[in-house]
Amino acid sequence: MAAAAVARRVPLGREAHGVYSLCFGASGAQLAAGFGDGAVQVAGPGGGRSKPGPPLHELTPLSPQLVDAGTGAPGPCLRPGRRPRQAVTALGFHRAKPGLLLAAGADGVVVLYDLRAGSAAASLTEEENEIHALDFCRDGSAFATAGKDRHIRLYDSHTHQLVHVVRAPDFMAGDEFTPFSGHSRRIFALRFHPSELHLFLTGGWDNSVKVWDKRVPKGAQSVINGPHICGPGIDIKVKHQVQVTSKHQL
Repeated sequence: MAAAAVARRVPLGREAHGVYSLCFGASGAQLAAGFGDGAVQVAGPGGGRSKPGPPLHELTPLSPQLVDAGTGAPGPCLRPGRRPRQAVTALGFHRAKPGLLLAAGADGVVVLYDLRAGSAAASLTEEENEIHALDFCRDGSAFATAGKDRHIRLYDSHTHQLVHVVRAPDFMAGDEFTPFSGHSRRIFALRFHPSELHLFLTGGWDNSVKVWDKRVPKGAQSVINGPHICGPGIDIKVKHQVQVTSKHQL
């Protein structure tokens, strides 16, 4: 086995307040990171841009920097870190257009970044929600978000408009709860199927992974009981194998 080598390093000053989210692009050539101070940066071939990021001496010493270990050049800072912006808790690359990146945070703000332009292409806000998970569907035509309020929201990627909400049961209002209802506790993981356009999975603190079809208004298609998921720990392999990580262990 060949010796492992560090391909990227993340030097952080105290102002960065830690790394809250990471996401690789589909090819593995790009890595996006979200920081506790609200910063978003991308490392890779020019961060997806036609020109490389700024040289090190142009960045402030306490700025979080994703640095290419081979060239020493930092990736572009898409959103500068500054308080009181809350942590960036979820990231996702467009499946068909790696130059597009979604970022969402504990403040309920979702931003679509154009990496080639190095700027935001669109943004929206989910009031009173903390977003913990998001993902694009296979062809990138839609994306979904989920988090603290337990609702799953589906958006049109072209218009950035909300298309549908899979609502969680409202226990105070006396809503009926079944295993195929929405989640009863926070959602921390959401993953679209890599080959089935309409299927996606969610999981969180209610000890279940639920399989949804975005064409069906409500009701999970199936439920996997057991895993208590505390992070973005659902992946789908070939032959429909579901891999669960970020599982809480006592």
